Amino acid sequence: LRRGSALAAAILAPLVIVALVTGPLHARTRVWNAKAFRDTLTGQIVRNNGATRGIASFAGSGSGRQRVLVRADLLVSPTSLLSTAFQMEYLPSGSLCRGTVTRVGGYSFEATCLLAGGQRRFVHAQWRANPDTQLAGIVSAHA
Repeated sequence: LRRGSALAAAILAPLVIVALVTGPLHARTRVWNAKAFRDTLTGQIVRNNGATRGIASFAGSGSGRQRVLVRADLLVSPTSLLSTAFQMEYLPSGSLCRGTVTRVGGYSFEATCLLAGGQRRFVHAQWRANPDTQLAGIVSAHA
């Protein structure tokens, strides 16, 4: 009986270790400058309105497998969108993707940017309205 127990333990021990390492103890690696991702977004919008022009700025962070910092700035007049700027920083590498906001919705925006090597990213951010100043939603990007 001892011999059978020892044999069973010798067979089961490696299986248990493999199950733990590939399951609950599996280390989740972060993506590095992903071409495509979809992650949670938290952020804040700040508005500064003047008599003839105003600025609306969104600053937020995407967290999940690909961490990013996102900033979108809009220069607006009472009747139109005058200019936009967009920047997404990949973390932890610090690679910057710079471009413009291409569409603005009530609780969303889309942007196009270029990395230093010329790779294009299309970015979509959307959130739900919150009574406080923090926004929560999703950010996604694809090549």
